[in-house]
Amino acid sequence: MRILIFADDEATSNQLETIILKKETECIIEIVKNIKDAERFKSKAFDMAFVDVCMHEESMAKMLFIQKLFPECKIVFISDNLSKVSELMLSVMPFGVIEKPLKLHIIYKYLDNARNETNNITQKFYFMEKGRKRSLMFSNIIYLESNRERLLVKTVRSDFSLWMKMRDAETQFPDCFVRCHNSFLVNMKFILEYKGNCFRLVNGEEIMVSRSKKDQTIEKFYAYKDATR
Repeated sequence: MRILIFADDEATSNQLETIILKKETECIIEIVKNIKDAERFKSKAFDMAFVDVCMHEESMAKMLFIQKLFPECKIVFISDNLSKVSELMLSVMPFGVIEKPLKLHIIYKYLDNARNETNNITQKFYFMEKGRKRSLMFSNIIYLESNRERLLVKTVRSDFSLWMKMRDAETQFPDCFVRCHNSFLVNMKFILEYKGNCFRLVNGEEIMVSRSKKDQTIEKFYAYKDATR
């Protein structure tokens, strides 16, 4: 894999590089401190980018720059204050978020997930559209919404509908998705919090959690959050 580390703090960059190389001994790592440095690599293709979010004015510029320069790159935010990251997430849907201090097992989890999504075709949702078989990476899907015989598929870039029943689609989806309502199947990595019988998502939307599914839904959500902290 080719990995970009985008951090102002040299200590953070060095620590992250050391952790990554313990697991991915043959990966290529490039370290940059600012946008000007990153422009040197615009002809390269990176699989992942770990971006330290310092919450100053340049943070949003960093996110948008990386997304534009490397559109297929999986971006992982690093922050010492996750409550402030939500504003950035409205503009750039990240592959993941890591809270400081850095934890080795969390970084390894994202490295494994990135490699699996790159190499494993089972990481895709398959469906028929206009008589053609199509696919979509699970990591790009925010939620599915059922409306009788049709499904609305909300993704990080757009949304579309298709003729398919929720019960038929749900069998394809991994454990990071939760069926919180008869009408909704949600990717938990895009959930900011549970509040007032709703999930608040990184794009500002709220998804209702039904009474009948509340207990098992909340248990699954908090277990997921604990495992990814």
